[in-house]
Amino acid sequence: MLQIELTSIALNTSDNVVANKYRTKDQQHLIFFEINSVKKNTTMKINNIKVIYLAFLLLVITNFRVSGQQPTLAKDKKTPSTEKINPFPNQDYPFDKRSSFTPIYNHQNLGGWKMQGKGLWTVEQGAFVGRRDPSEKEDSWLFSSAEWDDFALELEFYAPAKCNSGIGIRMPKDSVGSPDVHGYEVQISDLPQRKLTGSLLHHVESRGDNRHLPNQWNQLTIICEGDHIQVYLNRQKILDEHVQGSKKGRIGLQLPKDVEFAKQVIRFRNLRVKDLRPLKSSIPATYQGRPFVDTLHTAGPQVIPGKLECAYYDLGGEGVAYHDFEVENRGSGGLNVAPNHQRPHATSYEWAFRKEESVDLSYAKDFADFNHTNNYYTPEVNQFYVGWTEDNEWLNYTVEVKVAGTYKIDALYANNDASITFDVDQKPASTCKLPLNTGNFHAWNKAEIGTITFSEPGLHLLTFHYNKGNNFAYFEFTLAEKRPIHQNRFFLKI
Repeated sequence: MLQIELTSIALNTSDNVVANKYRTKDQQHLIFFEINSVKKNTTMKINNIKVIYLAFLLLVITNFRVSGQQPTLAKDKKTPSTEKINPFPNQDYPFDKRSSFTPIYNHQNLGGWKMQGKGLWTVEQGAFVGRRDPSEKEDSWLFSSAEWDDFALELEFYAPAKCNSGIGIRMPKDSVGSPDVHGYEVQISDLPQRKLTGSLLHHVESRGDNRHLPNQWNQLTIICEGDHIQVYLNRQKILDEHVQGSKKGRIGLQLPKDVEFAKQVIRFRNLRVKDLRPLKSSIPATYQGRPFVDTLHTAGPQVIPGKLECAYYDLGGEGVAYHDFEVENRGSGGLNVAPNHQRPHATSYEWAFRKEESVDLSYAKDFADFNHTNNYYTPEVNQFYVGWTEDNEWLNYTVEVKVAGTYKIDALYANNDASITFDVDQKPASTCKLPLNTGNFHAWNKAEIGTITFSEPGLHLLTFHYNKGNNFAYFEFTLAEKRPIHQNRFFLKI
């Protein structure tokens, strides 16, 4: 039986409310309670345990409210326990918000997707919305036009209670019918007889915390690598299985044929894919640097096409990842130590970014970069940049090139109209010209400066060479011309 020790003997009333404290001897936690409808100026004195029990009974009768930690109630033997043993211990979610996923739909229409069957699919508020066609006698699907082999798929789904749907994966492009026959189907359902969310239909059932939240957005992640398939529901692993079957195919969204789901509306949004195929690397084997990562930037190599941030040069130190003539970082480790340069629109992360390294870094500040009308292009607030440049300094970047070809380069820079050069895999690749002298180090311009060619997709080492007199924020690489694919031709001589 719960015993109670009063920490204050008197219960004093005020404005029809009495508040006091008592402590459980078992748990040693303070609990606060209120008593309503008690006459003013009443004092109760409790001197022994029998009176305490009576006082406790009085609390129940007089409609009290307890706030704080309460004793655990015994479980009803007829109520199944909701406690689950995690079948996948120590399995953290493998991706974060900064991982390099690519959207696989345009948020506006069904472009890039094709229907199989008579499902009623629309795009509403950026989400695919599926409704069953009453005349359809088979499951209907919305399939991607593109195929993937080794990949991670992230998406969110919104389903009613007592639902049934699914995600098709590795559905071969020339196949018609159901992915659970030709590829695989990852189930979405809260009905045990239909197999719960995350189950690989006709292969294995999901386990652990595999009940999604009805009438709410849920996140689902499917990872396919070779014969290994994993599923995460709301970032908790619920399936980990090796299977033999299709290794490449489309992604599909299901509308079931069953009449019991005639009124079901299913929604999918934020569908995006990360290619998990091993990257071909053209980086010289002697290079010892590695892509920049920190607590905020964990995605790995910067991607081309895309924006290459100058401040995210490789890790590896002087002579490997960069060459700078001074040991001191004159921005993060010098100028930005002064209180007046620790601007309120930034944080200590921006003030001291990579301060232990010799490359001189800083960030765009209100009083230096935005308080004038000299900008030809206005940078983002807190935009990192490389500054205090000297002749013959350089920076190395491990980059992932998605498509081989020739790329147009745009630069965000300040001050001199100088020439800069780039090497690819330690070989000269491009000489570029900054077209305009902006007049000072905090008057910014963004302009096209030249082109560069990457002959193969995959990982490359990009080296940026510069001279004295500029600030550099970033370069944008835009594909101008794909590299043609040359096929070998064989001729039979007669």
